[in-house]
Amino acid sequence: MIMKILLAILMSVSLINILEGQIILTVDDLPEPDDVQVSARIDSIQDLTLLPGNSGANITWDFSMLNYYVSNLDNSFDSTSWISNTSTPESAFFPLADIAQTTNCYLYHDWVSHIISLICYYNYLIINPTGLHLYGSTYPQSNIYQQYRNIFPLLQYGDTSISYSKAAIQNTIDSVFIRTVTDTSIADGWGTVITPVSSYDAIRIYTSETVYDSLYVNGIGQEINRETGNYYYKWYTKAMGFPVFQISKGILEKQSDYQVTHFAKYLRKNVSVPENYITSQNISVVPNPFSHDAKIILNNNTSGNFSIIIYDLNSKECLRISNIHGNEYTINKGSLENGIYFFRIIEENGYVQNGKFIIN
Repeated sequence: MIMKILLAILMSVSLINILEGQIILTVDDLPEPDDVQVSARIDSIQDLTLLPGNSGANITWDFSMLNYYVSNLDNSFDSTSWISNTSTPESAFFPLADIAQTTNCYLYHDWVSHIISLICYYNYLIINPTGLHLYGSTYPQSNIYQQYRNIFPLLQYGDTSISYSKAAIQNTIDSVFIRTVTDTSIADGWGTVITPVSSYDAIRIYTSETVYDSLYVNGIGQEINRETGNYYYKWYTKAMGFPVFQISKGILEKQSDYQVTHFAKYLRKNVSVPENYITSQNISVVPNPFSHDAKIILNNNTSGNFSIIIYDLNSKECLRISNIHGNEYTINKGSLENGIYFFRIIEENGYVQNGKFIIN
């Protein structure tokens, strides 16, 4: 009897420890206006056969071996701006939107006025306690989803949600294009995901997608296309606002014929994208890992002062050191606990660099 009680206690303690480690997402982890989503593509050859790895608790997904698209991080990245929906030209058409996302921007030259303008389309989204929902879009023309599509479901490990969305696009006076999407999402794993640039505590949400396209002419409908087997594997961490890693094959990527993989390039939300961004190849941490102290060395020609901001795995700021002169700084462990940390170096001339170190 005593042995059974002890076994029950041990099992309950083990279960508590497992549950304590998982990531719990809230509305605070969804994107906000002025956020900049910066991500990078991986090499297309690796992309063809990349597998998402195992599901389960306390999993490590190691994707550190992946190469950048076109073999260069700076040339492989893409950025998306999240903005206030009221700042868009067609905001009145989407009165329920909380936030908007720019997409498909291009420069347009008016050959009459000779004015060059930036033209953008927009996705409009609704934020609520269940996640981030696609409400409508201006691409290829303004349309509102009759049922909203949950593209960032707030799920805990083991939870499942099913959403049905439908959008109607008026092609001509007598024809309407209808797209219906069924998404089944499950938070199927949590643990640590390692990308080509960073490591994160993350929860993985797997979504399967089925798309039905129909065309109604004079009120008579006919199914013209059906896509099954589409999917999204998305790894989310706290306070990012978008996936830190994603393997997908679906219409949200504007392409469902082949698999596409992205990883987050920046650790923090609300960051600008400096034109003179320098990769972390210009930073050395010696030694790394370290137990007591280490030198952070800037290998580029530094002029003026710089600042260092240190973050933990949850993107929480732990330490900020300003007005450092020269090209190196000795970081002491101090009150920092053992673990993985990320840092950002901001120079007076506007250069921004990212790095990582480990304390053990």
